[in-house]
Amino acid sequence: MGSSVGLYFQKFEFNASVYYVLRGVGFWMTGYNAIFWIGPLLGLLTVTGIVFLAYKSQPGKLVSLTRFAMWAWTMYLLLATTVHPWYVAAPLFFSVYSRDTYPIVWSWVVCLSYFLYSPGENQQYNLWTVMEYFVLFAVMAYEVFTNFRKHPNPEGDKLPSRR
Repeated sequence: MGSSVGLYFQKFEFNASVYYVLRGVGFWMTGYNAIFWIGPLLGLLTVTGIVFLAYKSQPGKLVSLTRFAMWAWTMYLLLATTVHPWYVAAPLFFSVYSRDTYPIVWSWVVCLSYFLYSPGENQQYNLWTVMEYFVLFAVMAYEVFTNFRKHPNPEGDKLPSRR
């Protein structure tokens, strides 16, 4: 089991966001792909972040649990070295219970990752990946900012009712 997890985090890469940035920095600094240490570092950051989210969430509330699951899965995907389009189905499912729309947007823009399979240069694929994650991060930032402005001190994870 451990070797399979190691293989996943240290050998595979597809449609990654943060990892691609760190890989570029690694190439610039060392001249080679440093996935063998970047992958486990991102895995450790993911576990740390999910533990922090769990600590901050309120147990016993369905909305809190589903928002925790949505954000935990999102954190995992943003720090993963491999993000296939169908991986976005989990945050999309959990978003049904929240007012967050970024998983819906992500489920559309993740299709840009399929440009990897089109003939042509790899640079074009990098452009599509940048566009995908630019749109995603812009929507996420907008939602976090507007949600904070509307509810600067929310009671737990209570969400406003839909009207």
